[in-house]
Amino acid sequence: MKSMYSCKHATALMSKQLDGRLNWREWLWLYTHLMMCANCRRCYRQFRQLHKACETRRRSS
Repeated sequence: MKSMYSCKHATALMSKQLDGRLNWREWLWLYTHLMMCANCRRCYRQFRQLHKACETRRRSS
């Protein structure tokens, strides 16, 4: 059973990735976690959709 810390760490890395680039260790850790955690995969998809919607809105204004 994974700890909640790992999911919290994953969401922080997801946010960081949307704002910029992760280093290779962060990227590998996040990728591995997403392969094992369905809830975080769902969260990541939602983060990306929200980020895309914000970018689209920003461009149209």
